[in-house]
Amino acid sequence: VYNLRDFAVKGQVDDYPYGGGAGMVLKIEPLVAALAAIQEAYPESYLILLSPQGRTFTQTEQISIGDFITMGGEIPALVITDALIRAIPGAIQPESYQQETFQNSQLDFATYTRPEEFAGLKVPAVLLSGNHKEIDK
Repeated sequence: VYNLRDFAVKGQVDDYPYGGGAGMVLKIEPLVAALAAIQEAYPESYLILLSPQGRTFTQTEQISIGDFITMGGEIPALVITDALIRAIPGAIQPESYQQETFQNSQLDFATYTRPEEFAGLKVPAVLLSGNHKEIDK
């Protein structure tokens, strides 16, 4: 088990997304540093990053969180509980729920946070512009 905060400047592992919007996004530096440390310690390890944009991991059940089998029903129950709790008024900011909840089964857009440039990759200029009409496009 690795603690991302051990790889972060002053322990901060998340920041606000560029272009505005509610919620926080994991910062790239501590994530990359932690993954590099793990890869160095376990060079034969296999990396799996979970993302809503990834391939669906599903299973045939009456209610399923994906196409896989777990050791028991506890984790799937927690996943469903967590997803339902988000919808309870006051559990999270209404803006976060509206923005982060999938509408019409479409996945969320790419999100960027600090720093503005990392490993030669830059945040798209439109997100730095402050022009929310262009950002919404």
